[in-house]
Amino acid sequence: VISKPPRPRKIKVRGKSWRPVLFKLLIGVGVASGAVAMQDRLPRFENRGQGVISSQTPVQSALIGQLRGHTGSITALAYSEDGRTLVTAGKEGNLKIWNINGSSLTRTIDLDDGFATSLALSGSRVLTGHANGQIVLWDYERAEKIVSFKRSDAEVTAVTFAGGPNRFAATGSDYKVAIWDTAQAGQPLQVIDAHESVANAVAFARTDKGPMIASGGADNVVKLWNIDT
Repeated sequence: VISKPPRPRKIKVRGKSWRPVLFKLLIGVGVASGAVAMQDRLPRFENRGQGVISSQTPVQSALIGQLRGHTGSITALAYSEDGRTLVTAGKEGNLKIWNINGSSLTRTIDLDDGFATSLALSGSRVLTGHANGQIVLWDYERAEKIVSFKRSDAEVTAVTFAGGPNRFAATGSDYKVAIWDTAQAGQPLQVIDAHESVANAVAFARTDKGPMIASGGADNVVKLWNIDT
């Protein structure tokens, strides 16, 4: 026979026995209130990345301007080196050149190969990459197309100038990174089988080890390359 567990007894407070209970309750409320007050005063931290701690101190952000003129979503943008010009690409298939000091639109350049999936600036030159594999070099001050490049039909996902206005690197949806020279538009100088999935990003830097590019892919890997070797 399985006996039923005894029911918990009700706590009965008789006579003056309520005073110790009330005293303990007041102490508990005081400790809890003090803990909440101290928590509000102490800085809060978040670990959103391994080894990275950021304070949640409020930061006042000031919007200093809005540039309106595109009719489609913005697909790429880049500042000029002096910070006075901003070039933006829209889904409607054009580039817009903005004077930042006056927050004014300087000119609009219609693109022949659809909207730019990526762009990069060097001096007055702008590179645009496109979904059909085309890479186009423009002089944005004269709104003039200089030369076009195409290696394959793979979408161009990112472009960057590689040490000057005449050499650049481009990544593609076919997992590759290509190095180009503007004097040799027919074929790239190098094609690197860089990743095991779509190559999404590319950047250039001069280092003590030589001119380097970094490429990032959908395979979760960033790779570093010496483009001289």
